[in-house]
Amino acid sequence: MTETGHGLLASWRRSLWRERDLLVVSGETAPILRGRAEYHREHDIESRETPESERLVARLTGAACAAAVLLPVRESWGWTVTVPGSAVGLFCAVEPDGRVTIRVREASPLRAAAVVQRQRAGGPLIQSHIASKTTDPARIVEHYFAQAEQAEARVALDPQGRVVLLRPLPEARGRDLLRLDDDGLFRAVAAAERAGRIDPLEDVLLYYGCRCDDETVLEMIASLPPAQRREVWGDQRELAIECPRCGRRYRVRRQGLEADDGPTQD
Repeated sequence: MTETGHGLLASWRRSLWRERDLLVVSGETAPILRGRAEYHREHDIESRETPESERLVARLTGAACAAAVLLPVRESWGWTVTVPGSAVGLFCAVEPDGRVTIRVREASPLRAAAVVQRQRAGGPLIQSHIASKTTDPARIVEHYFAQAEQAEARVALDPQGRVVLLRPLPEARGRDLLRLDDDGLFRAVAAAERAGRIDPLEDVLLYYGCRCDDETVLEMIASLPPAQRREVWGDQRELAIECPRCGRRYRVRRQGLEADDGPTQD
């Protein structure tokens, strides 16, 4: 774990367990979640975390980051999850540059849903709806692979924020490991690493952040058609805008008195 201008960096790795024909992703979520807390303090974002929501955030963050690191080519990922029986709705984005954004919202405990959006640079947006009755976000990520990718995947997380994801290659000899419990999976991977049986393929740094900024918000408002911009402004001199991804609030004021004047940032 290191600290830079981007905040706390979490080191993740994609590897190959050759004798077992398994792709292995390993990493940790603690720096990302600490970075999130610092981001909230810096931008005065109100946090109403409960023990339940903290647990759900940690498990979705770990599994979603592992899924993103699994790819040899970086993509933008967005996970929108409502856990069955819970009033907690979750959003987690992982960007190609390593930024991770997490948002918690109130949700109906009667509505369970999981939607995954993926997009490679210059490619189409791919959206998948995942059917799952599990209350564990990490299992929802596994169900995504089974339903959308027609592939097996196994995610293990521990209380310290360590994460391991296994994905078998075609005709893999290591599928039996997917049936281990989390502790057994961590032990098996650690033993193979000590024995030099797992070959590193790529190291990836992840950190907490959001792609919103003053310029993006101003451009969003300025790009609206004149009629829609007049509707948004009404007779107000100032707008309060909240980023839907991270919850950061922006205050934008109008330059003049005309309804279609362009905005400026305080």
